[in-house]
Amino acid sequence: MRRPFLIVSLMAAALIIATACAQKTESTAATIPTATPVDTPTPLPTATIASAPTPSAPALAATATPVRPTPTATPTRTPTPSPTPEPSLATAKAAALLVSTLGAPAASITFESIKPMQWPNTAIGCPEPGKAYAEVLVPGWMIILRHDSKLYEYHADREGVSVVTCDPKLVRTYGTVNFAEKLQLSNVSKIEVLALDREDRTPAMALTIDNPNDIAKIVSSLQVDLSLYERKQCEALLRVDFVMGGRVESVLYACQGEGSVLRDKETAGQGREARAPTEFQKLINTALASRPFPSPPADK
Repeated sequence: MRRPFLIVSLMAAALIIATACAQKTESTAATIPTATPVDTPTPLPTATIASAPTPSAPALAATATPVRPTPTATPTRTPTPSPTPEPSLATAKAAALLVSTLGAPAASITFESIKPMQWPNTAIGCPEPGKAYAEVLVPGWMIILRHDSKLYEYHADREGVSVVTCDPKLVRTYGTVNFAEKLQLSNVSKIEVLALDREDRTPAMALTIDNPNDIAKIVSSLQVDLSLYERKQCEALLRVDFVMGGRVESVLYACQGEGSVLRDKETAGQGREARAPTEFQKLINTALASRPFPSPPADK
């Protein structure tokens, strides 16, 4: 009986001791000081640059932008001014023509200006009536000469081969001719127009004018004083015969490219010629245009 009691007492004592130890442990744990936490600044996030994957060599070649070389500025070329042609053949010819025309001493002629030009055709700025010109640019000069207080204009090609003036008063002339009086064109019964072969100069009948009214108009158109000029280096295309009974007198008319040329045998032999009056050209050309043209050959 005493043994169970003793066991119960021992168990109770053990329980008391265990409870005391637990309380002591809790008290000890509560008295241990704990460190006060200090706010540590959070570092700013560092930006991370994502590196692109390194392409293989062929990919680089395909996607790489070609480096263009810096363009080199092209130096601007200053056009070289055309040299003044003096003393060229062009200016010498122009001065000689003016001296000859005016009959003035060469020392009295001075150069006012010499200007490079681009003439639109071979007329070099001074076309003659009835003459055809090649439509090509002709480099040359405009030459202005002075004599006393007057200015005189001459045109020339670059080499000075052709030197002309547009002023009819300055064109060198060699007297005058009146073909109606010189050839004594009276009582003309008919006028025959013959075409001259370019090779052997053989005449071929082209037209006969026998109307008295038309004949009178043509003869009257030649009853004027025409200036004589230096003969052009061309052969006449037509011969106009004036038939007067048993006598025939002729004039040579028109050259290729020189439609106004008018000569007779004497003036042509002297290296001279005139310019056909406008009325004469109109009458002859109209008569030629009115004649029937040959029919084309029929197809066989």
